[in-house]
Amino acid sequence: MKLFHRIIQSNPSPTRHAILVHGIMGSSRNLMTFARMLTERFPKWQVWLTDLRHHGESGYFPPPNTIDSCAQDVLTWIKNLDISVDMLIGHSYGGKVVLRLNELMPVKQVWVWDAEPGFKDPNKTDDMIKQLKAIPMPKKNRQEVLQAMLDLGLTRETALWMMMNVVVLFGIKHVIVCTLYFFSNMFACIFKSDLIQINFCIILFSISIVEQGP
Repeated sequence: MKLFHRIIQSNPSPTRHAILVHGIMGSSRNLMTFARMLTERFPKWQVWLTDLRHHGESGYFPPPNTIDSCAQDVLTWIKNLDISVDMLIGHSYGGKVVLRLNELMPVKQVWVWDAEPGFKDPNKTDDMIKQLKAIPMPKKNRQEVLQAMLDLGLTRETALWMMMNVVVLFGIKHVIVCTLYFFSNMFACIFKSDLIQINFCIILFSISIVEQGP
């Protein structure tokens, strides 16, 4: 089992390397525009984007489906890259993953956004997951999955975000399932994990970064 990844760079000889991790129910595709902007603004950087377990093109991984498991997955993947990682970047759930990863593999910089390191109330998300699990699967095409989500009352923006994890089942044409069924434990970890005590650095838009570049 291997994590799928993409590489973004703006010059043929980058000297610094960043790992970029997406949020829950997203994929590396979500952050490609951000990665391109980063590498175009700072050409010495090369950005590696990965799809977490059960997301995007990474497919099935055995349980437990936890933040610790995701961090270990990414660590194993990084060890096979033969690069020196200078920076970890995580969005939302990916933020918690990189905070945990930084405990296992400390790096010079860790950027986190839209990720609260403490506890959160899970009730709203639990209700949404229960609704999504009630959708009969598989569907004949992507439009049927999207319409089923809209019929639940989800906004179009939220439904399109979740469509990032609608995949073809076993390569059978027009038979599509959603990997939402693996996400319950992963969601639970978002709300139960308190990473306040982790030694980390959150860099948002500091004057030094704007003036000097990362």
